[in-house]
Amino acid sequence: MEFGIEHISAENLKKNATYNLTQSCYNLIITQETRNNVIINNRNVDLEPYSVLFYTSLTKIKLKENFSFQYVFFSDLFYCISEKDSSLIKQVLTMGHPSEGYVKIVIPKDYIDFSQFMVGELTQAKDKIPNPLVKDLIHLMLTQTFIYIFLELSKNQITPTAINSHERKLLWKFQELINERVQQQKNVSFYAETLSISPRRLAAITKKSLSKTPKEVITDGLIKKAKQKLFYTDSSIKEIAWELGFNDENNFSSLFHKKTGLTPTELRNSLVI
Repeated sequence: MEFGIEHISAENLKKNATYNLTQSCYNLIITQETRNNVIINNRNVDLEPYSVLFYTSLTKIKLKENFSFQYVFFSDLFYCISEKDSSLIKQVLTMGHPSEGYVKIVIPKDYIDFSQFMVGELTQAKDKIPNPLVKDLIHLMLTQTFIYIFLELSKNQITPTAINSHERKLLWKFQELINERVQQQKNVSFYAETLSISPRRLAAITKKSLSKTPKEVITDGLIKKAKQKLFYTDSSIKEIAWELGFNDENNFSSLFHKKTGLTPTELRNSLVI
């Protein structure tokens, strides 16, 4: 099925019944006022009231007791009408945390009414998809959802209150340098020297703002660059590994799997039905 939306709860499923929560290429779980708990890739994940969980068909997800939420699923062919649509989803996935198998945000109070309205509209529209205007409406609402997820993820990448304005500028510059030079430079000392600060000072900034070491931030940047190449180019895994400074394709694949939980090939294929 190219698109669907269903209300899933413990009450409307028989005891011990299983339910497929990866019915299509892309999947959304939208909670209402009820707190939920699910198992994602064998890990317990708490879903707060009014939150959105986005994941692909490769994610292994199971239900726990006392669940109640809206489940939305749609195919790549249904949503990705243009390159902009594909790009938006890829950006969300790139900014998320594939190593945990999902992207999750909590809906702020001022957006809850719209999210409830959207769920209602999607529910009414699902049986009218043959109408091209209805399909356009569904597409628009899904696009709004992904734009919002993207903006929330962007906003939460750095905690502004954890560092002062000068440190924040250094952090942004550090991340810009990583984006520009990570294919050639992976040593903390290079970035610290370029920023005219000591490696210890850089470590203090990344620890306060991101709860990560500079090396971890550099590796994150490398993985992000790898995901961009996997999403946006037709280069082979071997070619991408070489472009990122790896002499051995296996070393690249091993690091990528360690950080994302997927092999480069699996991540690339996750966007294909």
